[in-house]
Formats: sequence, structure tokens, C-alpha cells
Amino acid sequence: SAVKESAVQCRTEYTTLWDTTYKETETQQCSTEYEKVCKTEYERVCKNTYRKECHTVYEKQCQTVQKNICVQKYKTEYEPYTETECSTLYKEDCEYHWEGSGNEKVWVPIAGTCKNNPYDECKDVAKTKEKQVAYTVCNDVPEQKCVNVPKQEC
Repeated sequence: SAVKESAVQCRTEYTTLWDTTYKETETQQCSTEYEKVCKTEYERVCKNTYRKECHTVYEKQCQTVQKNICVQKYKTEYEPYTETECSTLYKEDCEYHWEGSGNEKVWVPIAGTCKNNPYDECKDVAKTKEKQVAYTVCNDVPEQKCVNVPKQEC
């Protein structure tokens, strides 16, 4: 069987009610007030006073400090290198033929065919070149540092 749902819904509400009651009372408050009365009175007091007079003098104080001063110098160094040097030489070139017969046959230049032909002969030569190299030289140099120190003189 099917269960029927009820359409009635309930809720509970709480309300706080305040009641204010006023009560009238009469009180007496007392306070004491003082009146301030002032007057200035003068009295003459004499006494000897001494005044100290001071002035500032400056005293020069010096001390020697070491200052590191560096300079750049140069030295000559020699650097090796190899250079190829060539020179032109001349060689006599001739045309040849056999002259004679039998065992007396010789290889001889043909007259008027000889020429001086140029040719280059090269060789490696070890050399050195100068080079300026920078280096730093540092020295401690004494230096006077002075300051004026104030001093009171009275």
C-alpha cells in the first residue's frame, strides 16, 4: 500500500519581549573647591661669580702611512720565429747531342743553345723579433697624513 505524504509543515518561533521600568530617585552630591592665590616676592641675592673663558685651538697631528703605488713598466722580450728566404739563382741549360763514334762517343752541348735560366732557391731561416711586454711594479711609499684636531683651552 502507498504511504500518503502530509502537506502540513510545522515550525517553532521564539520571541523575546523586554519590559523597561523607570524609577526616579533624588541624590545630593557635594564637593569642596579650593581657590589658588599666588603672589610673586623678590629677594635680592648678591654673590661673586667667576666666568671661565675658553677658546678652541687646533693641533696638527700627523702620522706616516704606507701608500702602495704601482706603475706600469715595459721590458723587451725576444720572440723566435721562422722566415722563409728565397734567392734567385741562374742555371745554364743547354741542348745536347752525341758526338763521335764507337767508344769515343760523348754527350756535348749544341753550340748556341745554352741559356741562363733563373730559379728560386728557398730555405727556412730562424729569426727573433723584439716585443715590448708590460709588467706592473708596486712599491710602498711613505706618506704623511695630517689632521687638525680641535682642543679646548681655558
